[in-house]
Amino acid sequence: MPEILLRPVGHPYLVMALILLLAAMLYFGPSRQKTNKLQRMVLFALRAGAIALLFFVLIRPGLIYTDVQKHSATIVFLLDQSRSMQVTDGVGGTSRYEELQNQLNASLPQLETMTEDLEVKFYTFGQETEEVAWSPEGVQLPELAEAPESSYGTALRTALQRGGNKRLAAIFLLGDGANRALGDRDIPPGEPARILQKLGTRIYTFGLGQPGGMGDTRDVSLKNLRVNETVFVKNILTVAADLRVTGYSNKPIRVELLFENPSGEEEVVASQTVEVSQTGESVPIELETSPQTPGEYRVTLRAIPQSGELLQTNNQLSTFVIVLRGGINILYLEGVARAEQKYLRWSLGGWQNINLDYFEINARSSEPFPPEAESWFEPDAYDIYIIGDLDTQAYPAPIAEAFAEQVKNGKGLLFLGGFHAYGAGGYQQEPFADLMPIEMDRLERQRFGEPIREDLHLLGPQRMIPTPTGERHFVMLLGSPAENLSRWNELPPLEGANRFLGVKRLSQVLAQNEKDQPLLVAHDIGGRVLAFAGDSTWRWWMRGFQEQHRRFWRQAILWLARKEDQRDEGVWIKLEKRQYAPGDRVVIRAGAQNSQGEMLEDAQLSAEIELPDGQRQPLTLQKEGLDWTATFFATEQPGDYRVIAAGEHPEVELGQATARFLIQERDLELDNPAADLSLLNELALLTEGEALAPEQLPSLLKKLQQEGLHSEVETQTQIDLYDNWYVLLLFVGFLATEWFLRKRWSLV
Repeated sequence: MPEILLRPVGHPYLVMALILLLAAMLYFGPSRQKTNKLQRMVLFALRAGAIALLFFVLIRPGLIYTDVQKHSATIVFLLDQSRSMQVTDGVGGTSRYEELQNQLNASLPQLETMTEDLEVKFYTFGQETEEVAWSPEGVQLPELAEAPESSYGTALRTALQRGGNKRLAAIFLLGDGANRALGDRDIPPGEPARILQKLGTRIYTFGLGQPGGMGDTRDVSLKNLRVNETVFVKNILTVAADLRVTGYSNKPIRVELLFENPSGEEEVVASQTVEVSQTGESVPIELETSPQTPGEYRVTLRAIPQSGELLQTNNQLSTFVIVLRGGINILYLEGVARAEQKYLRWSLGGWQNINLDYFEINARSSEPFPPEAESWFEPDAYDIYIIGDLDTQAYPAPIAEAFAEQVKNGKGLLFLGGFHAYGAGGYQQEPFADLMPIEMDRLERQRFGEPIREDLHLLGPQRMIPTPTGERHFVMLLGSPAENLSRWNELPPLEGANRFLGVKRLSQVLAQNEKDQPLLVAHDIGGRVLAFAGDSTWRWWMRGFQEQHRRFWRQAILWLARKEDQRDEGVWIKLEKRQYAPGDRVVIRAGAQNSQGEMLEDAQLSAEIELPDGQRQPLTLQKEGLDWTATFFATEQPGDYRVIAAGEHPEVELGQATARFLIQERDLELDNPAADLSLLNELALLTEGEALAPEQLPSLLKKLQQEGLHSEVETQTQIDLYDNWYVLLLFVGFLATEWFLRKRWSLV
């Protein structure tokens, strides 16, 4: 039955008042003397009819017809097509993908009965989301799940966008819940899920797989590659990693070390065969090679793939090493872990020409030196020895004699100040006394446990000033000859120093304090020796003079190694590391320096990057202090990347530098194939759906069909009774007829 609708113009009381007023005016009809009763009744009826029509229009009546119609809806199945669905962690060794297919096939009869009221769509998703056809005989799924990614966020967004005009009633999401995607495809699944929740679309999730990982899948993998970034020509390069073997117990696994030759081809240079007795066992792998040619080379550790191995991208690890020509090997022995050693190692450690080994020796121990210490003083072991506050009571006689012999045969020696350095540490005894460029007395001895002898030290601040000889010496050059002395005057003073009793003949005093007491003395006894009275140049670094600190100590090392004429000049590139995962950002630092190791602030640098496919892209360098930096984000493509930086300077020929880094080939799905059922639970909870076991899919469909997934939509049709031409015609007819009769009857 239709409903009657009244919508008065203005307030209903006002309408009634107006009609009553007009009705009252009917009383004042035509004169009784001029009309008879019939004429008056006719005129009254015409006027009453006009007033009634006016009342009809003012209350604006209408009829509303209500019709209830069923609207069909759409349900969508999203099926995980990624490689992790190949993992066989189901009941009876079935894969996740097989379990997905089994449950879909079990649900087809129920789905067929639902198609009368619903539209059913199936999508597979991985890197992309694609619709697949289906029939009562089955869903036309790919034979294998091989997608390299699984973007759950993209899949939900696609289902939302392709819904069309029909209501999206429900989404059935079947997968392992592990959201793995790169770049623009890495959409948080919660974002489209929140939109679906507002639209009233529920997500029902069905988790496949176990959180444990590979299940019964067999695998050989290498982890934790360990290799020095630099090595000197003809030195041993050790490459180590951990080999994990699952499912190949008691089977020989061959591991190979490949090293890139100057032609750019990798060659097998060493190999090792291992066996594990228990599945899942990890064993350390260590292989060695000896590079013969300077340059930058790729080094790879590879485990030979095994039969039936699903994941093979984790069978090898690669990085780059720099093979240096004629580098400097340094042994640093320190008796006390103090600030000086840390900052000195910082200044030397960032220099690619240096290989520094540091050991702390406890002179009060019964066996201060480790068993392998004798090898430290073999002829080819080290080029320079640094001794810092180490008492001579630590040295066994064979080591002391070997140490002295190496210095006399040409090795460099740097002594640092300290409470047990020089005479205070017993270095006035043989075989050390001949090595020293200073004089020491046999009574200059600081015993452990006794108060510090102040007579052996220069107390208070000690400003380090180059002597006339030192001003021209390579070690002491912190700037051009004209500005060198002012550079030294800017440096903070040392915190005390050792007091030198005297200087040996033919030794050179390179620096002294304001009282002309020596602070740095040099001589040559076959090997070059520097005796430094201080142990607090770290204060230079802390006060902002890092560049002066680096230059001083690097020049001291070059001089001790007789390589003062072999200094780096030009453009340099530094990378935080050489191995990155796809999608990582790469921070690149570059700069330029002159032959004295000074950074060139007014140098102009440009850079580009060569991609694995040979294409080149420019890099935008930003100035940060003395360095230039760039950040590279487009790292999805696995392979070798080469950074090329070139510099220009009005006075120095800078040339260019290159550095390579590697984007490791990764299998996002199988590197960590563990299921993430918590994500599926969150999506279901967010949209008021349910997280269920896969075998519950058929029963859920039956339940939803009984409840009805379609929607009933009421449509209302309104007919306005007053807004019609015949109402207007009738109103005009009443008025016109009344006027005509009045005219005819001579009433107007």
